[in-house]
Amino acid sequence: MEKKENWLSLKTKAGCWHLFLILVAAILVFNCCAQLITSCGGRIKVQKVVIDARGAKLEGDLYYPNGISDEDKIPAVVVVHGGGVNKGNYKGIAEELARREFVVFNINAYGTSGSEMPEYDETDMGVDKYSAFGISGGVLDAVDFLRSCKFVDQTRIGIAGHSMGSMKCERAALLDITHFTMNDLMINVLYETFGQTFTEEEILMDADELAKARLNADQLAYYEYLKAERQEWYDTRIRSVLIIGTTGGSIMPRKEVTVGGITVKRNAQVNAACLSGTYDSMAYITSAYGLDGLYMEGKIATDTWYAIDDPGQKSTVVGTINDSVATNAAMKAAMDNRQVRFVTYNRETHSKNFFSVATTADAVVFMTQTLQYNCGNLSDAATKPLAPTNSVFMLRECLNLLAMCAMLFMLVPLAGILCKTAFFADCVGKNQPNGRTFSKKRYLVIGCISLVVSFLIIYWVNKNIMAPRLYSSDFFPLWPAFWLAPIFLGLFAAVSLVELAVCCVIDKKRYGKTNLPQLNINLGFKGVLKTLLMSLILIFAAYGTFAISKYLFNQDYRMWMFAFDELKVEHWWYVLLTMVFTFVQLVISGAMMNYHRRTDIPEWLDELLNVLFSSVGIWLVAWINILVLHSGGSQFASWQFTYQFLLAVPITVYLCRRLYKVTNSVWLSAFVTGLLLGWSFVGPAGYIIYHAPSWFSVFFHI
Repeated sequence: MEKKENWLSLKTKAGCWHLFLILVAAILVFNCCAQLITSCGGRIKVQKVVIDARGAKLEGDLYYPNGISDEDKIPAVVVVHGGGVNKGNYKGIAEELARREFVVFNINAYGTSGSEMPEYDETDMGVDKYSAFGISGGVLDAVDFLRSCKFVDQTRIGIAGHSMGSMKCERAALLDITHFTMNDLMINVLYETFGQTFTEEEILMDADELAKARLNADQLAYYEYLKAERQEWYDTRIRSVLIIGTTGGSIMPRKEVTVGGITVKRNAQVNAACLSGTYDSMAYITSAYGLDGLYMEGKIATDTWYAIDDPGQKSTVVGTINDSVATNAAMKAAMDNRQVRFVTYNRETHSKNFFSVATTADAVVFMTQTLQYNCGNLSDAATKPLAPTNSVFMLRECLNLLAMCAMLFMLVPLAGILCKTAFFADCVGKNQPNGRTFSKKRYLVIGCISLVVSFLIIYWVNKNIMAPRLYSSDFFPLWPAFWLAPIFLGLFAAVSLVELAVCCVIDKKRYGKTNLPQLNINLGFKGVLKTLLMSLILIFAAYGTFAISKYLFNQDYRMWMFAFDELKVEHWWYVLLTMVFTFVQLVISGAMMNYHRRTDIPEWLDELLNVLFSSVGIWLVAWINILVLHSGGSQFASWQFTYQFLLAVPITVYLCRRLYKVTNSVWLSAFVTGLLLGWSFVGPAGYIIYHAPSWFSVFFHI
């Protein structure tokens, strides 16, 4: 009988199989539980939807209550992510609105993940003059799709976006809505169709009353027909726009329009809100545009509902964040007339805003109130709304994290299984560790150097490098924040190389030889080639578990900004390129990490200390940044593009140590972690320049 201690041991093939199967089962269990939360136990239907309005597909997840029919009329919201991430980062708000029985379309904007780029958009921007910062990015096409759904209430459609997604929402809204009030539209009907003339005072009067006084019976009947036509169009424009985490400075400022032949200024006819946090400048609150739009001087109050009166050139406070349209008639009337402006501010940093219970609650408040729905119409006394703070998406996120960890840990026993086959025996280094025990002082010094170096590098990267301005080209067109990882790894590897050289000199002088042989860098050409093949098998196995989970439960591997998502066929090329950009750095860093293995303490403690020495510096910069911001100071170091480092670094270090343990070589860990980093950066990323749909995706229908 096999010894009990070997049942889960990496030293035996059977033990590796046991560990592998347990971890695969854990992936399925965690993702199944995550889907129970996403679907509210099957009450919410979530399905992948792909539309093609412009010769390029736009994909997203459509959430809606199970069992609805074309006789139902439910409010709907389009949500869109910011730059460098995808729809997975917006699951929280999408799920919480869906729990309140909204129809929600959570999209990958054009050029992100599986969504392609059309040659031209609503303003002919595309292949000729593409700018990621100046397009609607598919938001308006998503709204038009919702308008085709018979169970959607066409008069109650909202859009919400974060960061670059907020710019897309503002652009889409300006293309869809009007700056004319309904009364303005009918004054223009009288002016253009019936030849009526007006003074400045008369264009502010009730158009219907003017029509009754000035038109004959036949003309009045035609006027009423035209009014019904325009009213239907007006009512089906986007009703609510939520701008999250923007520094743009305004929510669609007033513009000049002509009413009855007279030029006046009007606000956009839409309920609009700006939701910002400690990173964002809150420019809307103090900007000339914001104050001009509300006809105010000074500062706009937060958590306050304002009703705009363009004809009267004033704004009025009609409620606070704690009020409801169910009991506040003035607030309801303002929202019905698309006159509301709302600003709220929380203590979150920019990229924390889409991973925040507080931000999600604020978003829920705005959408439920302006669309007047929360588990039913708020005007219905039988409706039992969910409180804004009632959220469960963080639990789903934690389950996704556990599934991701199980997938990553699964790679170690799978590598052990492969290494114990005859074909992959060449991947195992022949030189065994020499058992040399370094002094605790030396171990501590090396560890502290790693901590300080990681602290300084991540601080410098966040403080000095503007990610959107980094290199991007047709050869590698993805969101340029990707380059932050190679830059970080390159600087860390440079210091590690110096450390390694110094240690080798000291050991050569003291012991007559170094520890380099035990790293098995000289594995031979065949051994390295087979190790590369093994690493590809491991990654494809990991992607296979992802594909199964996606198919069964529509869940991905993620925690906040560190995520593994779907890859188009051509994206595998970018993953390989990413490995090329990071491979040498990972070999050097891995060599230094495994050069100083402790043998006088338990193996798990040695690995834990190594992970902490490499990661605490990064965590410390993040915490200092948060504390400084929350104390009212300016940013210690920007974190909007590097939150994934908080998890990517400890996971990379752990796999580096465990895969070395399996192979006695630094090659496998460098290959595998390079490919994993590539997958995590490429899968959720978007294009920063125009990139035509790929022949490969068309051919493979992916």
